[in-house]
Amino acid sequence: MKKVLLLFALVASMVTSANAFTIIIQGGGSNHTYNYVFLNDERCECRGRGNNGCPIKFTAVAIEKKINMEDVVNEVLARQAKGEKDGSMVYAEVMPVEWRTTGKDEIIITTKEDEVILPK
Repeated sequence: MKKVLLLFALVASMVTSANAFTIIIQGGGSNHTYNYVFLNDERCECRGRGNNGCPIKFTAVAIEKKINMEDVVNEVLARQAKGEKDGSMVYAEVMPVEWRTTGKDEIIITTKEDEVILPK
């Protein structure tokens, strides 16, 4: 019985220890280049029409599976282009993803992952 309780506690702590990473995209035009680009271990922001690529070429780990965050963003942008302004999905069967579009045409994407691996 104790083993079952310990296993349940371990699984529960893994689920609740998942981080929330936020990606905010605004402007950028059809070529997705931006004036303002910011990236840290909690969020990525890309705003305005400019010449800078958005640094979404980083990975996250969810349930021991590495996920390219650029692919996540592209999936959300494709769904938004089809008219899904708000929604949620489980990307690659392991990472919960939610997105919403604000009145300022910001796309706010929130993921739940175990770790974000930033480029060095």
